[in-house]
Amino acid sequence: MSSQVPMKDLPKEEMIPAVREVQELQDKHRREAWAHVKEQEKMWEVWNSPERDHVNFPRPQRPIHRPPTRLGFLPETWFTFFHEKTGVTGEEMDLF
Repeated sequence: MSSQVPMKDLPKEEMIPAVREVQELQDKHRREAWAHVKEQEKMWEVWNSPERDHVNFPRPQRPIHRPPTRLGFLPETWFTFFHEKTGVTGEEMDLF
């Protein structure tokens, strides 16, 4: 099967301009797509250039395991920080 839409409804005089318009749109899309690919290649070259300092600025990595939390969304580090300053009840009271 052909992926092109049949133009049976158009008279022969209008068929050629319609095909020409579709071809122009395809060419425009192709040019824009290649311009985007070239931009991505430039960004890839900058990101992976030998001048990049990988020692002091390494690539970010996602942790394998989630850090411990309380109430499902508050990090445990917040509570340990406040426990040192306020004692046992201060960490929960700071939320209010």
